[in-house]
Amino acid sequence: MPGLVVLALATFSALTTEMVPVGLLPTLSRAFGVATSVAGLLVSLYAGLVAVLSVPLTWATRRLPRKPLLMACLGSYALSNAICAAAPSFAAVAAGRALAGVTHAVYFSVAIGYATRLVPARSSGRALALASIGTPAGLILGVPVATALGDALGWRVAFVFLVALIAGVLLAMGRWLPDVRTSTVPESHTLPESRAVPESRAVPQTRRRPGAGRSLAAAATANALTYLGHYTAYTYISVILLAAGAIGGRHLDRRPRATAMTIVAAMAVALAATGALPGMVPVVVAAGVWAGAFGPAASMFQNAAVRAGALTPEIAGAWINSTANIGIGGGALVGGLVMDAAGTHGLTWAGCAILVAALVVIGASRRAFPRRP
Repeated sequence: MPGLVVLALATFSALTTEMVPVGLLPTLSRAFGVATSVAGLLVSLYAGLVAVLSVPLTWATRRLPRKPLLMACLGSYALSNAICAAAPSFAAVAAGRALAGVTHAVYFSVAIGYATRLVPARSSGRALALASIGTPAGLILGVPVATALGDALGWRVAFVFLVALIAGVLLAMGRWLPDVRTSTVPESHTLPESRAVPESRAVPQTRRRPGAGRSLAAAATANALTYLGHYTAYTYISVILLAAGAIGGRHLDRRPRATAMTIVAAMAVALAATGALPGMVPVVVAAGVWAGAFGPAASMFQNAAVRAGALTPEIAGAWINSTANIGIGGGALVGGLVMDAAGTHGLTWAGCAILVAALVVIGASRRAFPRRP
């Protein structure tokens, strides 16, 4: 449990680092004299690097000790935020974001595998849900806090806040995160009940189940579409809210299919309501439901990919990491084009349509998203 809590704090820091430009988009646009859609490309740059590098970097680092690698990733996040805080130009901010993108390509892939190795396989969904709670916490708490600091004290203060936050998480990681061993083959999912598996423990090998590759592909495709639909609008959430006048772990293991359908459907409905409802208060409430529904999506698709058994947890996680960021980067790009052409209402309907496509993939992929695991 302490290890999973530390991973949740680390994910909170990483997610807040990833998404802080979303909250600061109008401020950064004004500070450097660039269009909002150009500032939004900071999200696309970050996501593009993650999409391209997740699988190769995770493969290249597969034999490195897990805990030192995670700590090095957090140190790199801190350095990237420090570069952004001191940046004299928009290009320097982009350089800091590029470093964070390269870091993200390794961190989230390794963190997914790390969480599953701290618990028996039957509890992997709950472990991923707890370790991934930093994702909704970052969206609901981290990004708004960083945005508030940036608006009140200057955008550079938001990045300084992240440097301090990550330094604290690094201390906690060194103290409470257990070491685990890694492997280069898929596991048989017969891990013993223990707090952590020692580095020296031999790794059992197993044959891949028929259709494992198709299940992984279905999980990755639904993941990409969900993130694409979400970030088509979410990248510009601060613009949407300004225009309006304001600024599930157990079920992942027991009912994967129903959980996936419910989460993505709730996102689509809430996103549609964000675009359709009049007035500040209804829009803010709908946006809160939308962001809250998105929270479990990360652990949901991670769990589906790991349970497919096609690859090791780290490499399966790398594919989820990569396709998520294809969705994030593509969403920022598509959202910018839609906003220029159709305004903020067009953003919400475009994102909703893509989420419906994700629902179709989930509904058609009974092996990847079974009624019972």
